[in-house]
Amino acid sequence: MPTYEATRKGYAKMWSSIQVKPGKDDTNATFYANLIIKGEAKYKAVEAATGWPWYFVGALHMRESGCDFKGVLHNGEKIIGTQRKTRLVPKQRRRCVLKFIRATIPAWSST
Repeated sequence: MPTYEATRKGYAKMWSSIQVKPGKDDTNATFYANLIIKGEAKYKAVEAATGWPWYFVGALHMRESGCDFKGVLHNGEKIIGTQRKTRLVPKQRRRCVLKFIRATIPAWSST
């Protein structure tokens, strides 16, 4: 089994060789990277509470709601500020309406 150090070096080498294809992929990557950077302060608040890197939180938020802060991180439903409760709730979770940062923390604790 490879050591952690060997695996880390291998991934670092692959990461350094990444090239985004010109055109739509490049445009989308730049667009979403800029949105994540724009939300850095909010993502850092989540990082402080969870220990997850802010840029990872941003990438997940992009995946779930396109970096729209009206969308909750754990399912993307656009309910922040509407006083509505999410309709997409796993059976073991209680329904709640919270601001983005507070709504994100339960998403980490459910794993």
